[in-house]
Amino acid sequence: MRSLVGAALVLALAGCEKDPPSAKTPVSRDDALEPAEPALVVEQPGAAPSPVDPDPEPAPQEPSFGTTKIVTTQIPCQTDADCVKASCCHATTCVAAADAPDCSSATCTLDCRGGTMDCNGGCLCAEGRCAAKLWSAPEG
Repeated sequence: MRSLVGAALVLALAGCEKDPPSAKTPVSRDDALEPAEPALVVEQPGAAPSPVDPDPEPAPQEPSFGTTKIVTTQIPCQTDADCVKASCCHATTCVAAADAPDCSSATCTLDCRGGTMDCNGGCLCAEGRCAAKLWSAPEG
């Protein structure tokens, strides 16, 4: 029994290499086809890395039914970014971005309330005026 354990130990040790191959070790033709290290790819040398925005909160699941209507305000705008929701939760109208409410401490439900911008809605600039895209559930 001891001879079997001894033989197994000798075979196990014989299969181990003492030193990893050095960079100066000749390479066989088959080994030359596979790179020793992964290649480093630089797509834009010298470009400063751009900051990564934190992941936004996931939007509530938007229903694929119902209707939307556009309600225009008198607030002038040039782009959609000029208009924001007038309230933090269940907004029904838009204001200028400079007049945006502070929603940092607001906690809103994830309801898709009809007649609001909760789902399938939002603020946009339509014909030079801020407008609210309001969603309503189907009747019936």
